[in-house]
Amino acid sequence: MMTSYCSRPDLTRIFSQCLLIGTLTTISLLAGLTPGLSKDLHTLVFTSSAQAQDVTADELTRYVRASLKVEALRLATYDEIKRANNGTVPEIRSCSSLEGLSTEVAAIWTRFCSQAQNLIEKQGLLNIRYNTITKLRQDDPNLERRVIKERDRQLQRS
Repeated sequence: MMTSYCSRPDLTRIFSQCLLIGTLTTISLLAGLTPGLSKDLHTLVFTSSAQAQDVTADELTRYVRASLKVEALRLATYDEIKRANNGTVPEIRSCSSLEGLSTEVAAIWTRFCSQAQNLIEKQGLLNIRYNTITKLRQDDPNLERRVIKERDRQLQRS
């Protein structure tokens, strides 16, 4: 004799839950929300997915101006670090990570980070927006083309 471990009401409840989750997922995706499960795996949560924010022409111009200045500063800083660190530049992940750096290299890098932030702010951008645009251009070929075109235009003017 075969024993069924799921009664008809249980199967109906499971099917209803699957249908509800599927419907909510479809609606949320159409609305730009991303479904996910909470840590306890019993609650469906919805969060806004990261949408590519439009970068205006003015903002793009300011971003490229800042990028050119930050890049020149970065190259000079790397040369300074090479001189202070026996000809090598250690891997430095970010301005907030100084782990494993000598005191002298950490001081040079900290100064670079401060100067870079000032250069970005002088162009009328917040550091967080500058970083957002940098990440957006990695994922958006159209934005990358706009950045290159604006960079070339600005370099021709100088």
